[in-house]
Amino acid sequence: MSFVDTFKKRKTGIYEYRVVIPKHLRSRLGGLTEFRRSLKTRDKATAERRGLPMVAEAQRLIANAEQTVILDHRRIAALAAEWLSARVAKDEASPPDAVTIDVQIDAIQAASEDRGAILRMMSSAVDDLLMSKSLPSVDHASREELAVALFWQDLTYWQTMARRRRNDYGAVPGLADAPVFVSPKIGSKAGDDDAPTSFASVWSLWVKSDDDRAPKTLYEGGKKWDILVRYMHDKHGITDAAKVTKDHARAWVDSLKASDIAPRTINFGYIAFARAAYNVACKRDVLQGNPFAGLTVKVNKLALARDRRQGFTDEEARAYLQAARSRGGWIRWVVSVMAYSGCRLEEVTDARACDVRVEKGVPVLDINLEGEGRRLKNVGSARLVPLHPSISADLLTYARDLRDQSGPLFPDLDPDRFGERSGTASKVLGRMLRDELKITDPRKVGAHSWRHRLKTWGREHDIPETVLDQLCGHAPRSEGERYGAHLLPKIAAHVERLPNQG
Repeated sequence: MSFVDTFKKRKTGIYEYRVVIPKHLRSRLGGLTEFRRSLKTRDKATAERRGLPMVAEAQRLIANAEQTVILDHRRIAALAAEWLSARVAKDEASPPDAVTIDVQIDAIQAASEDRGAILRMMSSAVDDLLMSKSLPSVDHASREELAVALFWQDLTYWQTMARRRRNDYGAVPGLADAPVFVSPKIGSKAGDDDAPTSFASVWSLWVKSDDDRAPKTLYEGGKKWDILVRYMHDKHGITDAAKVTKDHARAWVDSLKASDIAPRTINFGYIAFARAAYNVACKRDVLQGNPFAGLTVKVNKLALARDRRQGFTDEEARAYLQAARSRGGWIRWVVSVMAYSGCRLEEVTDARACDVRVEKGVPVLDINLEGEGRRLKNVGSARLVPLHPSISADLLTYARDLRDQSGPLFPDLDPDRFGERSGTASKVLGRMLRDELKITDPRKVGAHSWRHRLKTWGREHDIPETVLDQLCGHAPRSEGERYGAHLLPKIAAHVERLPNQG
């Protein structure tokens, strides 16, 4: 990224989030030199957690500025001519009546000396025209010049309609010699189509392409992108994203491999971000090719099979559940629900109190998108999960006793610095697994191993694979599996067959 951001402590001891705006963007942001927000806390961990949404806000602010287009006079003339041509072509076969034409011409001539009136009259037309061209934000001066150009073309339109009513279908003045509109590069200066494409502008396009990305995704992606940018600058002297070739991309990947980063991490944690950012830039015609397309690191399948996640044994499951019950609070419930349901960690930790209820006579956990910041992994993730008889009654009572029914199911579970409760839970359960229970097998983890155990456990008790998939929220594996569904009471009956784990 092209800016420096910090969590800084003021003299008062209060933390603030501060971003220095790159010099070349300051004029586009009204002279703003920095983005600064108070985090209203003296605690560093709290400051980092509160600051993550501001990181996303700052990235989007700079993304908007990076995408500002400055239109030169030729492009404005071309846009105005296209606008006029389209209007004439649409209406000349059946021009408006003479009274309407006269009224419009008089109104235009009356406003011709008032620049403010011109800008107000043409504001919507400017917005519609720029949107039709899929242009990002255009700078203020260019918009005003375009508004004036459209104003005079509007007069030409009504004068042409007057001639059409007199059966004069001659050429429209100015259209024959009008230039052809060519979309400018995003972030370029007027008349400078050969300007380099900064890495910052490419990243900004990706940031702005989806407003729903989680703060953690923006943070992690930004770190990976910075590694790419530093490598290209330090090793190859490249500051123009358009100059990166396949050979440069492969060399970067080789440097990651030399750093002993796991192949899967390189594929999904580094290359994936670079490929996605370049894809967005290519779709917007900012770049002409993606050097990261098709680039992957070979993964040793034997090693992958060896390192694949494993479920807990019966002894480990009993010890884990007993330890969770002795801890109490959110740990008791999160571990218990995962043990009998196959739910993902974030599906449990993000639940609201009202999501635990009785549906058609069946106690369930409703996994849905209701509530701020909730996300689901795939289309099969939204579902009703029957609760096992060993936990259903106590969990229903616990949920009903919570004061805020629309609030979190586990109010005692604090979010991490990214605002995610699952992040805190993952760390706590991981330490509990390794330090307290002494389960040190790296293939077994505090949350996900419950999902593997449920699959194995369910097969041992002859539960149909499609039922297990529905419990775990796995997407259908074939088109046939997308048809029909298991009724909730039937799924609950299968869950009830699973024995108490102790």
